Amino acid sequence: MFQKSKDPITRTGLGIIGAVGVALIAVALWTTFVPLTDGEPDSDTVPSADDGPPVGPLPQVGDGESLESVVEETGGEDTELAEELAQDEAAQDATTVTDEAEVEAVEADQAEAAPDAVAVAEEETAAAGDPPPLEAGDDAQTPDIGQDAADTLAAEESAAAGDPPPLDVAGEAGAQEQAQADAGAQFTEEGMALLTADAEAGARVWNQCRACHVADEEQNRVGPHLVDIVGRQIASVEGFNYSNALQNVEAEHWTPEELDAWLADPRGYAPGTTMSYQGLRDAEDRANLLTWLYEMQQGE
Repeated sequence: MFQKSKDPITRTGLGIIGAVGVALIAVALWTTFVPLTDGEPDSDTVPSADDGPPVGPLPQVGDGESLESVVEETGGEDTELAEELAQDEAAQDATTVTDEAEVEAVEADQAEAAPDAVAVAEEETAAAGDPPPLEAGDDAQTPDIGQDAADTLAAEESAAAGDPPPLDVAGEAGAQEQAQADAGAQFTEEGMALLTADAEAGARVWNQCRACHVADEEQNRVGPHLVDIVGRQIASVEGFNYSNALQNVEAEHWTPEELDAWLADPRGYAPGTTMSYQGLRDAEDRANLLTWLYEMQQGE
């Protein structure tokens, strides 16, 4: 063995060398068993005694995969992993069932409320006076409101739309014929015979009367105008001064027979009349004149 040196300097040098060697050995051992980090160790990454064995990220169960297949892929060794996957899958199934149940409940409520809504709408329509809607198969069974009501409704819709009313030529002709028929209804058969003679010949006879009378406008001259004379009330033209003799005749209206008698002999028909005309002696001329006046009155 070595002999101890009695030199103090030598002993000091050997002590320093031995201390440095021990320190180097300690550092080597530390770096071997304890890895160096940049800072303080992270408490989240350093396992503790209470954490149990580390568990990696949970595998995902994809569409078309079963829990058993995922467990088989992991080797079936992690029982806790299998239980967590089973709980997740059961929770998803429960959520799906709950959503489907809620949708079915909403659809059922809507189906139950639909008849009530239809009934309320029908009651409101009936209260407003609107006709009920046509059901399927009722296309050919439209309500019969009558032709007159339908024409009136169509005319109101056209007026509301600003469209001019259609010209009803046939209707105007029918109205004129109806007016003539109504006028003729108040006359006797003999009187109507006086109104169906020769109107063109009557226009020539009119030349004897035109100096004192007007037939196409309500204008009085020496005598009163003769507009609408056939069937008119006797002595009724406003603004004309009739004689007392004409105002006191028994007849009330100028029927064809009364006009014929007046034209034949004015002074004999109403003694004391101021009319200076001597009368139209020819019966055919009187009938032609009355026919012309009547057609003027009808607008022909």
